[in-house]
Parts: sequence; C-alpha cells; structure tokens
Amino acid sequence: MPQSSEQVTGRVRRATRVVLFWVFVVSAGINLLMLTSPLYMLQVYDRVIAARHVDTLVYLTVMAAGALAVLALLEHVRTVVGLRLGAWYERQLAGTLIEATVDASAAAGGGRGVPALRDLAAVRALFTGGGIWPLLDAPWSILFYAVVFLIHPWLGWCGIAGGALLIMIAAINEWATRVPMRDAGQQTIRAVAEADAVVRNTDALLAMGMLPGFLRRWQRLSDAALVPHALAGSRTAVLSALAKFVRFSLQVATLALGAYLTIHAEMTGGAMVAASIIIARAVAPPEQAIGAWRSIVAAQTAWQRLTTLLHNARGKSDLMRLPRPSGVLAVKRAVYTAGNAPEPIIRQVSFALAGGESLAIIGPSGAGKTTLLRLLVGSLAPQTGAVRLDAAAIDSWVPADKADYVGYLPQDVELFNATARDNIARFSEASDEDVIAAATLAGAHEIILKLPQGYATMLGPGGVTLSGGQRQRIGLARALFGDPRLVVLDEPNANLDPDGERALLDALRALKQRKVTVVLVTHRLAITADIDKVLKLRDGQVEAFGPRAELLAPVATTTVAAIAAVRSRPANVPAAAGSD
Repeated sequence: MPQSSEQVTGRVRRATRVVLFWVFVVSAGINLLMLTSPLYMLQVYDRVIAARHVDTLVYLTVMAAGALAVLALLEHVRTVVGLRLGAWYERQLAGTLIEATVDASAAAGGGRGVPALRDLAAVRALFTGGGIWPLLDAPWSILFYAVVFLIHPWLGWCGIAGGALLIMIAAINEWATRVPMRDAGQQTIRAVAEADAVVRNTDALLAMGMLPGFLRRWQRLSDAALVPHALAGSRTAVLSALAKFVRFSLQVATLALGAYLTIHAEMTGGAMVAASIIIARAVAPPEQAIGAWRSIVAAQTAWQRLTTLLHNARGKSDLMRLPRPSGVLAVKRAVYTAGNAPEPIIRQVSFALAGGESLAIIGPSGAGKTTLLRLLVGSLAPQTGAVRLDAAAIDSWVPADKADYVGYLPQDVELFNATARDNIARFSEASDEDVIAAATLAGAHEIILKLPQGYATMLGPGGVTLSGGQRQRIGLARALFGDPRLVVLDEPNANLDPDGERALLDALRALKQRKVTVVLVTHRLAITADIDKVLKLRDGQVEAFGPRAELLAPVATTTVAAIAAVRSRPANVPAAAGSD
C-alpha cells in the first residue's frame, strides 16, 4: 500500500537515527585509535630510546601499524556508509518529493520547477561530503582531554581553554551565517525558477526581443542571491582564519607549557609531544565544523523546506481501490480560490451528469472554465463543496484508478520526454493493440506512423519537434487510452485542422456510443452537435445549465451548417479565418 508523505518522512528519520547511531559507534573506534600515534611517540621517546631496546621498538611498531590499519578501515567504513546513506535518501525521497511538488504546483496553478530535488541534493551532500562527521566526532573530544589531564592537569586546562575558544568561534559562525545562507538559498531558488521560465517561453522572448530585458531582470535576481552568499562566505573565511590562528597558538602554548614542565621534571619530553598531538586532535572537530558549516546550514535549511513540502502534500496512503465507475459526475457548490487571490475563481458551481452524458462548458475568457476542468479531474481541490465521480470525491480515487478511468486533455498539451507509445499509454505496460486503438480513435495513428521511428519515436523536450495539431492529437489519444469512464477535454480543437476536427467529432461520437461521460470546453460550437448539455460560465458562476437544444437554440442552425462544412471540407482546404 502506498505511504503518505509524512509516513515516508518518519520512516526516513527513524532509519537515519539508527544508521547515525552505529556511525557514532564507529566514530568512537576511530577516535580511540587516533590515540595510536601520540601513545606510540610517548613510548618511543620515554622507553625505547632511553632503554635502547630494539625488540620493544619492533613490537610497538607492529602494534601501531595494526591499530592504524584498523583506523583506516573504520574511516573507510564510515565514508562508505555516508555515501550509501546519501544514495538511500535519494531513492527514498526523490519520488515522493516529485509527487509532493506536483501537488504543490497544481495547487499554485502550475509553472513550478522541482527545487525540492536541489534541496535533497544539499541534504545528501552533507553525508556524502563528510560534513556531518565533525559533529559526530565532537563528543569524543572529552576522551582526548581526559588523557591530557592524566599527563598533566595544566596541559588539560590549556587544551580546554583553546577548545572553548574554538567552540565560541563556531557558535559565532553559526549565528553570523544562518540568516545570509537562508536568504541566499531563497534568492537562488527564485533565480533558478526565472531561468526555467525563460526556457519554457523561448519563442516569445526571441520573437519579441525580450531576452535582453529578461537578462537584466534575471541578473538582478542572481545578484540578490550572490550578496548574502558572499556575506556568509566572507564571515566564514574570517572566522576560519581566526580558528586556525587559535589552533596554531594553542599548539605553541602546549609545547611551551610542556617544555616548562619538562624542564622542572614534572613530565617527560615524550609526554610533551604526545600531549601536543592529543590536544590538536581534541580541538579538531570545532575547527572542522566551522569549515563545513555552510554545507551544514544549507542542508538544515533544505531539510526544513523538504519537510514543509511533504507535510503539506496530499496523502494517498489510506485510499482504497474503488469499483469501475459508471461515469456519474456531480459538482456541489464548489468554490476555488487560487493562492492568496482576493476573489474566488469558481463560485458555488453545481451541476450533475448521468453516466454517459456529455457537457460543453462555454463562456468568455477568464470565466474559470479551465479551472473548473482541473477541479473535475482532481488536479485542484475545491476549498468548499465537492466534486464526485460515482458518489466518491474525485480526490479519493487512487492514481491507479484514475489512470484506468479518467482521461484529460489540458489546454496546453505537454508531451513527456518519452516515446509516442509511452506518452499514449501513460507509462503503463499496455498492449500494442490498446495503444494503437487509442491513437486510431484520436486520428493520430497515421501521424505517428510518419514519425522517424513510428511509435518508438522520442517526443517531448529531447525528441522530435511536433506541430501544435500533432501534439493535440497525441494528447487526445492519451486522454482516450484504455477504458475511461470520464473524459475531460480543454479546447480539444484549438490547434486542429479540418482532418483533426473530423477525427475529434468521430471520437466524441464513439465515446457517446460507449456511454463515456464527456466534459469539454470549447469556443467553437461546431463540435457540440452531439453534446447533451451545456453549461454557461461567467465570472466563475453558472449563468445557465441545461440541454443543448434549449441553451444553443439561437445558434443551432449555424452550428449544423458549420458541422456539415467541417465534415464535407476537403482535407487540403484550410478552415476560414475567424471560424472560432
């Protein structure tokens, strides 16, 4: 059963805690083995050299080499775990994030990119780049300070003073860079979104010479992202330099104090060198954290955005598969307001269709026709009221059921970067016969056969370039694929030539014979001859709803003549200008 976004997030968090616990255990072994070099030097200086025992030197060297080999193995294990944990994050969350982004984009009216994947990459980089390791190593600094205190308390207090200074610098770095890094991330997302927009509107920008103006606007957005990013980077650079100065000064102070204690016979020269190395290791995590803080803050901010996105996503985990619908469609007092808009786009819309009935929605531009269609197919959800298919709310149908029973042709037909076959089959493992049947019904079969590789031709951004009419026919085939019980078409004849309009009329008649419920928006009444009912929409409200013969009686004669003209017009004769 599919899981909701919050369930996926919770499972990822629990699994991460378990993995990080064992990584913490591995880090304990790494930090313990870090004592190998200073303890080896202590023994060599104070015992081997003084006693001149070669056998002891050999044994100590073999033991140290073995310990260092284990240390290298544990470091390798921790690095591999980080890489695999990052890849696991990608596998577990990428699909859910795309689904949540699609929901958020639909609720916002479309047009969004996928910044969530960039946020996921920032979180993954925290593990794959090792930015989190200083945080896991920091608690083990207590072990190194304890060893230094055993060597001499004065050296222990000297190390603690230096470590406290580095921790203070790390805290200042976090405070000084958090807001600039957050602002830089937000501005970068805006700049990337603008760049995505220019790619989608290339024709308009080039045709009307808008590119220079757009570049000036985009440069301002990019500069707005660079300023806080540079500010955070400069602050981190200053504090990193200060942390390095403190660390080097601490090493000098440790050696100086150790030399003083050695002169006064309170410790040995080997202990002095060992203490210097151990203190350097004790203060390493705070200094490393300062250098990695930008990636840590970026990952934390990115994770907050991801959890917010997933929290707001519409869950599908508790939905059940429903029986095949008959196509009864009911809209009851539906109201929809986009974002923070002051007025609703759809206002108290109500109507009902029996299974197999057809409806044409007409009205002026801006009346809310496309928004109403998106409510009918469930890509938008009404704030109040309901849209029901066979008494079940349209958003209670699981994606698998909608893939079987709902067909939709949007106003702007977008084909995916896949083959013609996959586009029509909705990426399902359908039979060739079903795909060809849908293409034939939409009048797209002959068009597809003329493509370079037929149904195997790649379409979309990376494929062949299709005309608007060709895209619309293939999009119509996708809407008609399978056994739909509800087909929703948004201006299906907007880009069609006479042949395409004849194929569309044939498809509408075939759907009527199959008792498929059809809802379409059109400005051309020529395709409404076989439509049962008409809904007139104005300013988001139902102006009239009833049988087509009653509502379109004044234009019935004109419509019949137009249909006859479409059906009888030779294929090579274009439609008259202004026919819509």
